[in-house]
Amino acid sequence: GRPSRHCRMLRALSRVPAGLRAAHALPRVSAAPSLPQPCLLGPTRGLAKRPPSKYNLFAADVAKELKRQRDSPVAIGEIAKTASERYKKLGAAELAALEARAEAARADFEQKKAFAEAPKAPKRRKKRTAYQAFFKEKHGEVQGGLVAKQQYCRGMWAALSEGEKGKYQEKADALNEELGIS
Repeated sequence: GRPSRHCRMLRALSRVPAGLRAAHALPRVSAAPSLPQPCLLGPTRGLAKRPPSKYNLFAADVAKELKRQRDSPVAIGEIAKTASERYKKLGAAELAALEARAEAARADFEQKKAFAEAPKAPKRRKKRTAYQAFFKEKHGEVQGGLVAKQQYCRGMWAALSEGEKGKYQEKADALNEELGIS
């Protein structure tokens, strides 16, 4: 699919020379990657693909603990190794507690997913006006673009009497009733 507007803007900014970025106070963006960056599109924007497992929750806890213990950054490999070793040594009670957290996260995920994928309420359509019914009928008489057609119809509408405008109001009311617009 096509990248979102935000992603396209970031790519464009990354091509701006550094001197111009500083001069115009544009946000600093790293060089554009050779492969397109994934942009989240669709109804589940920002939602993970699946809920975290009990191991994912445990590994996240271990990572937080290791980061709290040290001032320097912790390597991902070290986090994974430590989490794996500790997970193997967990008792049944600790695993049950993790399973309960994972089940709660799964329920929360399913609720968010259902909300994100729920059908949206149809947009409320506006009532058609007498002028719109007039324009629909008359715009075909003029050759040219939309601006020319609008100017032609605007002039013709201004020249109509109230009785003639009433005829178009009746057409607009009939169209509104047909479309179910009150």
